[in-house]
Amino acid sequence: FDGFRDKYPFVGDSRGLGAMRAIELVADKKTKAPLGAARVKELLHACEDRGLIAIKAGVHDNVIRTLMPLTISDADLVRGLDILGDALAAFKL
Repeated sequence: FDGFRDKYPFVGDSRGLGAMRAIELVADKKTKAPLGAARVKELLHACEDRGLIAIKAGVHDNVIRTLMPLTISDADLVRGLDILGDALAAFKL
């Protein structure tokens, strides 16, 4: 998740512990102005279209939160992260 923060200009923060992680989506990385909820929905739909369900969170609905089960296989974890990464890579501000 920290790699997403470092790679994409619209990922303002990455946080979490263990299986619960979140990425905060921003319109401007310097000011941390939140990305609009409609744009976040676009990204969530892109994940869903690829086979990954993720949920929005945060006061401004600009956080994508994941909670992988503790019993997830390595293959499923990699697949889910790859899907999220593909959706982020395709997303344009």
